[in-house]
Amino acid sequence: MSYGQIAAILGNPRLSRRVGQAMFCAPSERKLPCHRVVKKSGELAPPEIFSGRQRQLLKKEGVVFRKNGSINMELSVWEDAWLMEAELYED
Repeated sequence: MSYGQIAAILGNPRLSRRVGQAMFCAPSERKLPCHRVVKKSGELAPPEIFSGRQRQLLKKEGVVFRKNGSINMELSVWEDAWLMEAELYED
């Protein structure tokens, strides 16, 4: 899932940077699966964000990577996210 997708689910797809900042500032004891959020291109966060473990954690979960090291976003879609987005806009 990308930062922009999360921003869209929350109602404003233009706030992807704020999503990233909020995740960065979240207390570590919250145990949020922040490693699952990547750039819309499939690029991972800078290594210092996850101490270089993001790729390792994602591979362990079965995420498919391209030869260039980015995630194949077409094969790594969080299906429930689109259901959540639809529920936000229901009357």
